[in-house]
Amino acid sequence: MEMENMIVYDISNPMPKDKFAKLFDIMERSFPRNEHGSAELHFREMSRPDFKSLCYEPDGDLAAFMNYYDFPEQDLIFLEHFAVMEALRGKGIGAQLMSRLKELTSPAMIVLEVEPPKGEIERRRIAFYQRLGFYLNDGDYFQPDFYGSDFRLPLKLMSTEPMDEARFEEVKSFIHKSAYLR
Repeated sequence: MEMENMIVYDISNPMPKDKFAKLFDIMERSFPRNEHGSAELHFREMSRPDFKSLCYEPDGDLAAFMNYYDFPEQDLIFLEHFAVMEALRGKGIGAQLMSRLKELTSPAMIVLEVEPPKGEIERRRIAFYQRLGFYLNDGDYFQPDFYGSDFRLPLKLMSTEPMDEARFEEVKSFIHKSAYLR
């Protein structure tokens, strides 16, 4: 994967509407509705100064993305959504995108949400992130009712650094109040 095929969109380099439509199509195919919300909500997020989208665009076509919040004052990256087009999964694109994100955001700690390891798919997803250097943290965590659902979704936090209980609570609180704005 060529670096020139990876593009960061943010408030100073807005994503064109046709690329956003492709991003949202991949998101809808990759996440349940209660984990992604509406296109309007995500399009609004793109206008936040702390929001960025790292995209893989071979031949100019968006094929994978990482939507994240960059909180430099906390030395923290919150990876909100990460998806690769179904036809391209298993080809190392996700690992290369993660490597690029780490390069772009070092030395910040990257944090992401995963479903608890109850089934095979969830365990495989956690193992994928562990191969990329993430730690599955202990502690109770939930995704707030941000995406139009009326319940808190129980999840786990993974991070590029292990978190003790105090750091976990600090990061959880910060994500809830800073990333999940309405």
